[in-house]
Formats: sequence, C-alpha cells, structure tokens
Amino acid sequence: MIRGDRLPDGFTVQLGRRVLRSDGGTVLVGGSPPRVMRLAPRLCHLVAADRFTVSDTASAMLAHRLLDAGMAYPVAAPDAPSSGDVSVVIPVRDRLGPL
Repeated sequence: MIRGDRLPDGFTVQLGRRVLRSDGGTVLVGGSPPRVMRLAPRLCHLVAADRFTVSDTASAMLAHRLLDAGMAYPVAAPDAPSSGDVSVVIPVRDRLGPL
C-alpha cells in the first residue's frame, strides 16, 4: 500500500468483468490470483455502478486496493492526449553505435 502518496482526485477505475458480488454488494470475488474482498457498508455505493472516480481518501484507498488485487483497472481520462498529440524524442547524438 502506498503510504505517503495516494491516487489523485479524478482518477477513475472500472471493476473487472469477472468480479462477482455477494452479500448485498459487500463482498467482491475475483482478481488475479482470485481472492475475496469484504467492503465496509459505507464503500458499497462506490462499486455499485462498476466504475467510480476517486474523490477522497476512502475512495483512493479502495481504488488502490482493487487495482492491486487485479479486480479493477484504470480508465483513461477523456482529455488524455492521443498519440497524435505526443512527440517522442530519442537522443542519438554521438551514440549511434549503442542504438
């Protein structure tokens, strides 16, 4: 678990398709390797829609644990740069041999 750093507000995660819910949504089963995660009742509303956005410390911790467990994956921000917006620079001056 990350101690001094946390996922930023606005970071979005999506539950994996193979994650199963039980016990009224308080228990999640899935991940890689498979595991069982019991959620506090106050966090169940976050995963009710299969996707949530980090907005506070509790949601950041839940997102981090789901990602670490392989039960969720990050969702790219809609305003993320596309491949046409990015330049890649490979420094080669006087180092052509190592390339």
